[in-house]
Amino acid sequence: THLTFSPTGDLLVCCGRDGATRLWDLATDRTVLTQPGGLAKRFGMDGRRLAYDRDTLGVGIWELLRSEVYQTFRMTDAQPEPVEEIAFSPDGRLLTWTDADGFCWLEIESGQVNRRTMRKVYSVQFHPSGQSLFTGGFDGLRQWRVISSTNANARQWQWQFEPMQTLVEPNPIVDLD
Repeated sequence: THLTFSPTGDLLVCCGRDGATRLWDLATDRTVLTQPGGLAKRFGMDGRRLAYDRDTLGVGIWELLRSEVYQTFRMTDAQPEPVEEIAFSPDGRLLTWTDADGFCWLEIESGQVNRRTMRKVYSVQFHPSGQSLFTGGFDGLRQWRVISSTNANARQWQWQFEPMQTLVEPNPIVDLD
């Protein structure tokens, strides 16, 4: 009967004719809370409070305590293959992972995901300096230069990985079919 979004847009509240409020995490498409006996109407500006109407009993406020333990990111593409390895950049701004189609990186602050397509990649690790990334897979052991810049509005980082060198050549005996 009623819908409202959190100020950050990551939570959706819906109220049903059954008198229950359901809180949805839009990143995971899951209900994280079902609260009978009150219909949520509006989030506070900071997203930490939810005002509700309780039939003839008046109004109330629920305090929302968000977990700082984890954060879920919605990926735009379905993962066709399982993830082989995951690594954080030393400064914590990037998360990289490998799969059958290459390696991907997530700019954690913006949630932007990019991909470098190449043959099966099994391993990925950042050098402790954060200036290079190493990948290992069918294309051998490679070192990539990490290039970062800010975009025109200077609010978002842009990342690129440029090939520097192949440290170990691919094994020619491996059948790639």
